Amino acid sequence: MSPSITNFVRNRHARITPMPPRRTRTYKDTPATRELDARIARRDEIERQLAEAEAAVWEQVVVAAREPDSNITISELGRRVGYSREHVSGIVSEANKRDGWVKPARPAHG
Repeated sequence: MSPSITNFVRNRHARITPMPPRRTRTYKDTPATRELDARIARRDEIERQLAEAEAAVWEQVVVAAREPDSNITISELGRRVGYSREHVSGIVSEANKRDGWVKPARPAHG
């Protein structure tokens, strides 16, 4: 047997002790680091607001696509929000499946 296998076999019943947790570094609080933290917090807040606004836009796109009287196309919705027709169609389709929405049938002519 090789030495590493022998040591494993010999020590297989040895108690395995976990490694102690690593100590985290302590950093000095300086004006530059406080400014960095403030800017990061501001960026995180802006990203959160942007995500909320984006969700609201997509919700309104779905509402507009379902509106029977608007007569707006998926292509036009895509142009307005800055995405391709295929992307908007996918979003609306997913929302329709999620909500169980089915396009109402056209009234019969007669």
